Amino acid sequence: MPDSDPAAATSDIPTAEDIAKLGETGGPADLGRLMAWRQAADGARQVACTEAIARLIQRHLHGEFAHLGGAVRDQIVGVLSSLDLSLRQRISQNLASSDIMVQLRTVQLLGMMGNAAAVKSALTRALKSSDPKVRATVISVFRTVANRQDLNLLLDLTKDEDVRVRANVVEVLGELEEKGVISVLLQFKHDPNNRIRANCLRALWRLGHAPAEIESSVAKMIDDPDDKMRASAAWLIGEIGHGDPRFSPMLKKLMADPAELVQTNVMKALLKIGGAGAQKLLGLLFAEAEPGGRPDKKPPLAKKPVVDSVMDTVTFKRRLRG
Repeated sequence: MPDSDPAAATSDIPTAEDIAKLGETGGPADLGRLMAWRQAADGARQVACTEAIARLIQRHLHGEFAHLGGAVRDQIVGVLSSLDLSLRQRISQNLASSDIMVQLRTVQLLGMMGNAAAVKSALTRALKSSDPKVRATVISVFRTVANRQDLNLLLDLTKDEDVRVRANVVEVLGELEEKGVISVLLQFKHDPNNRIRANCLRALWRLGHAPAEIESSVAKMIDDPDDKMRASAAWLIGEIGHGDPRFSPMLKKLMADPAELVQTNVMKALLKIGGAGAQKLLGLLFAEAEPGGRPDKKPPLAKKPVVDSVMDTVTFKRRLRG
């Protein structure tokens, strides 16, 4: 025996006009209601629900949907994984739109779906855009579906005139874990742009290329007069310096850097390393900061093995300076 009367459930669904308004004014919390209505409705109201869902996704892709995890993101992914023909048509229309921002949001949407075929199709189309922001975003999304078959396309994109595009391509190349890209990545090892250089060194490290050379390159970034380059060095240590004692003196040097951006990235690096890796680095740093300190000396934070808050890092910074 059914739990509820389908006719009664249908009578609770608003008019098509009110559903359309919800698509224009609603937020992520309304997504569940729209999905339920869409399943129960038919005719004009079902079409209105489909349009409202598409509009909600489009409106909030750069807001709540793009940044929230957990239940909200899972709900969105669930919606996208069960797209019907009308929504797929809507996505195709958005990709063909003359509005650059509509294209951009739709490509990001495809990336969230993890739909390799759709993303690659969108990639080819969106790369023709004259807007470098669109091209850079497409490459960033492409990382979720790229594989060795896309290598030639990515190699061509390393010649793009826009620095953001090149930085994103270098990052994606490193995640392919293909030894054959090392020779290409080496071209960017001394790039004047901080993002490109940091992404390149991260990629080379992941590929196991000449750790001593990478260590030397990171040291040069730390001595660079450009704040952004030094900040990128801090970010890079957070990505590759998990408990590696070679990066301990570098991190200590960066902690004394007067640039706020650098200090912020050092804190993020410690939080990124986390757990035993951060504990080991902190232990080495504290030992070096104390007169007669030894690397094997028990660190002051032994009772708290995880750097789990910015306040821990601030206390650590004060101690080094004190």
